[in-house]
Amino acid sequence: MNNSRKYLLIWTLLLGLVVPAFTQQYNESNDFSYALKLYNEGFYDPAAQQFSKFINRYPGSERIADAHFYYGESLLKLQEYEDARIEFQDLAVSFPDHHRAPQGWMKVGESYELLGKGEEAAKAYETVKILYPQDALAPQGLLKAAGIYMEIDQVNRAEQILRDFLNRYLESSEYPRGRVLYGRLLIKKREYERAGSEFRRVAETSSDKQILAEARLGEATVFQQLGLYKRAESTLEEIIKSQSGTPQGFEAVMTLSSVYQDNREWDKAVAVLRQALAKYNLQDQQEQLKLTQVRVLILKGDYFAARRLLEELKTSGDRKLAQLAVFYQACCDLEEQRFDAAGTGFQNTLQSELDSGYQMVALLNLARLHLRQGDFQAARQYLSQYQAANSGDPGLEALHRDLIELAFRNKLLSAGVDELQRYRGAYPNSLNRDDLIFAAGKAFFRDRQY
Repeated sequence: MNNSRKYLLIWTLLLGLVVPAFTQQYNESNDFSYALKLYNEGFYDPAAQQFSKFINRYPGSERIADAHFYYGESLLKLQEYEDARIEFQDLAVSFPDHHRAPQGWMKVGESYELLGKGEEAAKAYETVKILYPQDALAPQGLLKAAGIYMEIDQVNRAEQILRDFLNRYLESSEYPRGRVLYGRLLIKKREYERAGSEFRRVAETSSDKQILAEARLGEATVFQQLGLYKRAESTLEEIIKSQSGTPQGFEAVMTLSSVYQDNREWDKAVAVLRQALAKYNLQDQQEQLKLTQVRVLILKGDYFAARRLLEELKTSGDRKLAQLAVFYQACCDLEEQRFDAAGTGFQNTLQSELDSGYQMVALLNLARLHLRQGDFQAARQYLSQYQAANSGDPGLEALHRDLIELAFRNKLLSAGVDELQRYRGAYPNSLNRDDLIFAAGKAFFRDRQY
């Protein structure tokens, strides 16, 4: 074979290797760009499909971690939160050295939050600091974790995290916000003077208008808790004026309404909420403003106005909002002694998707409702269910006492004695114990069981 033919053969073989590799690289780049274009233009469903195909087709790609990230983001946008969580966790665990890994853990936390799993979310946020303490997202992760632990009443854990944050990240841009959050934690611990000092320190040193507003909000909450209502009111009015349309302004509106409710100034509470409706147009803000109005109107005893607002909420098309409207409608019915309608409404609440707080109130109100109607068995059933979940509730003693008295009035002597024994075990130091024993004796005497 002469040299020219030999070189031609070698060149052909090399070209056979290079061209397919070049073609794959070209296709890979095109496929990723196409999927990203779909995502950026808001076509999340086809974007998710394209990123999924990319992951399966190019498992060794340099862009595989980015593909996992955007696939997870697309799933989040589609509200497929559990699938998104799995995808982000796969990214963070499989590519721990990639720059997307800290973001992956933050997104795992976000997904858990959207799934209503607070503790799991907090642990995911903490993981950013544990694995990547020098990353810019680490302080943000700690603050998010601390905020969640405060919400779920794990105050000690929240305090540990905040102390770690304040000691470690003094140079972080998040540091002033950490001090504000620490002030809120001190409020939760009822250490109002210390909380006030934290908020004043931030207000005096921060030039960020948003942080300053958050610190002033904290001060207003301290004033409210200390009963300094006029100072709270003036501080909140100042924030509402200077932060109109912002999240801080909205929080100030809700807090000012709460201050007015503390003072039983129902008309002022309703007025500040109504005025805010024109300034805060986000759907969740509108819903909060209207639902809070409903609660205030019920407390005021203006059931007609409350019902009118509830009709708006029931026809909003939002399933959860409609269920909340049914719950508050039942509260109105109970106060107006429409017992059948109230019972139906609270039963519907027990079968709804509302969180446990509403379910517990429904159980308690059903127990009260049946006590009013003299139905011992039904009252006992709902009270027992409530007691199982809220054994430490101090308001239960009065209800339990009413239940025992109802049993003896209805000559249900055996059931009354059973409940009396439970009552004595639950409240051994009750001042009403002797009165109930006397009521039992009186019932047996009337029944001639001497």
